[in-house]
Amino acid sequence: MSGYLAIRGISGNLGDVAGDTFFKDQHPDLKADYIMANPPFNQKQWRADNELTDDPRWGGYTVPPTGNANYAWILHMLSKLSESGTAGFVMANGSMIIGSCFSVCNIKIWLLCFLYFVR
Repeated sequence: MSGYLAIRGISGNLGDVAGDTFFKDQHPDLKADYIMANPPFNQKQWRADNELTDDPRWGGYTVPPTGNANYAWILHMLSKLSESGTAGFVMANGSMIIGSCFSVCNIKIWLLCFLYFVR
């Protein structure tokens, strides 16, 4: 990602070291006015059952499931928004469907997006 930004002459604070955003949040206090992201949706087994269960980024919402990181990515981005912030992100085709059904987490994702983007 840093090469992509550098080629286009865009500067940004990506953190001190390359790392995993979920397990080493290098910007824990960040509150951004704008977030544009293309995270790796549909990550399977992105955390163990006992990892990140009390993470503050989940902010009172249901802890994201271990088998698919889509809900976690959206909660992560929403947790980084300022009070009047706006986020835009790319989601892969089918990223809202887990297996052959529309899951409870997917419904929560849509509700979160609606509440944040319609305000």
